[in-house]
Amino acid sequence: MAVKLKVGDLIKIPFKEGWHTYGRVLIDESFAFYDCPSKDERIDYDNIIKCDILFTAHVNFSTIKSGYWTKILNIPLEGKLENFYPRYFTPSPTSVENLNFYEVYKEEIEDAIKKDWIKTGKIQLAGTHDRIHVESRINDYYNGVRNVHNERLIALFKKMFGLG
Repeated sequence: MAVKLKVGDLIKIPFKEGWHTYGRVLIDESFAFYDCPSKDERIDYDNIIKCDILFTAHVNFSTIKSGYWTKILNIPLEGKLENFYPRYFTPSPTSVENLNFYEVYKEEIEDAIKKDWIKTGKIQLAGTHDRIHVESRINDYYNGVRNVHNERLIALFKKMFGLG
C-alpha cells in the first residue's frame, strides 16, 4: 500500500527497543523530530507537537513507505512551524557557497557543532538521511553520546575551517 505524505503528517519513529518518538513533515519536505521519547502510546497528539524539536532533516521517504515508520495523522502546521524553513549546511571544502554560508552563519554553525547538530535551531546538516541515521541520532542524543555519523562531518568541517 502506497503511503502519501503531506505537510503536517505526524510520524511515529521507533529508535530503540520499546522506545519511540515522533516526527512531522514540514513545508520543504523536511521532517522535524520531536523531543518526546516514550514507551507508551500517546493519545493526546496536540501535546506532542508542543514538545521541543530535536533537529530537522531531509529523509528518504522509502522509510515510511516500507513500514519502518508509521504515519499517524495529519495536524496542520501551527505558528512556529507553518513558515519554518530550516537552513542546511554541508561542510564541503570545494564549495564557495559553503564558505560564504559559513561566514554569514558562523556563530550558529559553531553552536551546532558543539551540540552535535541536535537542538540547534534552524542550521542542520545537509543531505537526505535514511532511517538508520535519524534513529541513531535520536538514540545517541538520549544516551548522551555524540553521533558517529555526525562526527565524521564535524571533523571535516573543523579541518576545513581550522577550528581545531
